[in-house]
Amino acid sequence: MKHLLLFLSIAFLSSFTTQAQLKNINPDPNGEPWMVGGLKMPSKDVLDKIPAVQLSNEHFYKAANSLPAFLDNSTLPYFRPIFNQSDGSCSQASGVAYNFTYEINRKRGTAANLAENQYPSHYTYNFLNGGDGNNGSFYTDGWDIIKANGCPNLNTYGGSLNALGEKGWMSGYQKYEMGMANRVHDYFKIDVSTPEGLLTLKHWLYDHLEDAPTGGLANFAAGVANAGFNLTNNGIITAWGNVADHAMTFVGWDDSIGYDYNNDGQITNNIDINGDGVIDMRDWERGALIMVNSWGTSWANQGKAYVMYKTLAEPVGGVAGNEVYAINVKATQSPQLTMRIKMSHNLRNQITVTAGVATDLNATTPEYTLDFPLLHQQGGAYPLQGNSINPIEVSLDISPLLSHVNPGETAKYFLIVNENDANDDGSGLIYDYAIVDNQNQIVTCDQHDVSIQNNTDTILSITTPVSFNKPAITTDHLPGAEPNTAYNTTIEAAQGEAPYEWSIVHQYNTVTNTGTYPNITGQTINTTSDDDGYGQQSLDFDFPFYGKLYHEVTVLTDGSIIFEPVFQYLRSKAAIQSNKMIGVFASDLMIYPADGDAIYYQGDAQHATFRWKTSLYGNQSANIDAAVTLYPDGRIQFFYGPNITTGLNWAAGISD
Repeated sequence: MKHLLLFLSIAFLSSFTTQAQLKNINPDPNGEPWMVGGLKMPSKDVLDKIPAVQLSNEHFYKAANSLPAFLDNSTLPYFRPIFNQSDGSCSQASGVAYNFTYEINRKRGTAANLAENQYPSHYTYNFLNGGDGNNGSFYTDGWDIIKANGCPNLNTYGGSLNALGEKGWMSGYQKYEMGMANRVHDYFKIDVSTPEGLLTLKHWLYDHLEDAPTGGLANFAAGVANAGFNLTNNGIITAWGNVADHAMTFVGWDDSIGYDYNNDGQITNNIDINGDGVIDMRDWERGALIMVNSWGTSWANQGKAYVMYKTLAEPVGGVAGNEVYAINVKATQSPQLTMRIKMSHNLRNQITVTAGVATDLNATTPEYTLDFPLLHQQGGAYPLQGNSINPIEVSLDISPLLSHVNPGETAKYFLIVNENDANDDGSGLIYDYAIVDNQNQIVTCDQHDVSIQNNTDTILSITTPVSFNKPAITTDHLPGAEPNTAYNTTIEAAQGEAPYEWSIVHQYNTVTNTGTYPNITGQTINTTSDDDGYGQQSLDFDFPFYGKLYHEVTVLTDGSIIFEPVFQYLRSKAAIQSNKMIGVFASDLMIYPADGDAIYYQGDAQHATFRWKTSLYGNQSANIDAAVTLYPDGRIQFFYGPNITTGLNWAAGISD
């Protein structure tokens, strides 16, 4: 039984909506550029997965009278000097260069006016922008990269926020490994559309929601380059544009700031000024958050502006989604095991790097795999370094794989480089592959200068024991739970490195069995093409999959089911891990109608069965016969016929 370990990445490029065009909106042609348009808002599905935070009842009841009327965290030593962003990097400028820099200095008690304690926007941005400074990203993209593999400081990166331009990727094992000490722990969102949400945000800014002596920052998006945006001469933003196109940072608030929206000569919070019959935050004329922009000190009030509380609640012309985003960081982190890779490739957007492990020393593929939010078909059609054809040296933290082996146990550690290159225009070489434990013991793969295979996986492995300090849960039982009652308990662990990562996931139990193969024929699914095509099929029931209900699915010729009406190249374990899908026989399949090939469907209110009786692209003699049945209770049954051609490269599994 193969198992998949998914290093969760909330947002991938494919999940983003169209972004605005990058442009400079500074009316002074000789002034600092005020670049806007570098924001890619994720889809609603992606945003819905981000955990939401609210004040606890205890915190809420003591909160109302415990906050000052004014707070500005940008005056603390943890906040770096205001700067002017380069390219469309606003999300990484606000999320990394401001927020992450502040939070990690706050955690360590260090000063952010030193380059060694500042963190570059473009380290993460260049993995996310397709190699083009006109493109944008979202904060969570960068935070996922830093959570998985860390972030170098400004000195390590090259001395500036954008030392490698708009498309350069950092090279050097030690550089990546130095950055691994700097990590995001988690991130969350706060709904600020109500007074309760605003109070939650204020307490985050004031005491980090933990009665700490200092608080945090929060990122948000809003429209600044389209109709509706209004910035007064005294630096108060009274309304945002209707389309979010820029990312910024909240650092505090001032309850005394007022703006007379209805021109009645009064500043009130208790009059229905918008005439909707309800008095709520959208009627407030007093109180504003303090925002820091990434447009240098020539913008507004030395780079800052006030943002009226009213705009937090506006569904149109307000803060995007009426939500803000914040992070927790780790004081430091030391990886237990890293993977070093030296390789070259002329088209880095074809390449995905995956790590894996197997305790079966005869295994040719891993039992568990670990995907990364970097080196994941990113960066545009450029060489791996972006600015150079020279090989890149990258180090990746593969410590999560140690969850599946015991300390000192000999296991097989895999490097998998997948090339998605149907046109055969990419080429590359893996020069070296090694793993390094926490005692700096290096074990190098015997294979060197290995050509990256076209349009498939290139797999290298190292067989070795690894010594490490494995965390163990010391709580031996959980108290009982009552139906329909909130449940709280504490689980303790020892060893390893705190703080520990705890998570609850959708549980899918697997059972291996034999049974009658659904040799269905009759109704066929019409696809857009016999090769690389898709077809849609309505179900006679709502199918639950990872917390959502689906009444229609998309069937790919390549042996998988997805939930969007589009073809996707999903042919590997890494692809399954990174997409919401059901992979039945994920491979480069093709329907040959002359041979009787087809994709069949049979269903009613009790089940939906799909059968792929197809062949392999470029290998018409290959026999593929696989099926899947979906049930209204969420069960999924996989079936494989007895005469499938052996030795083929394919993958199966489910993922959110």
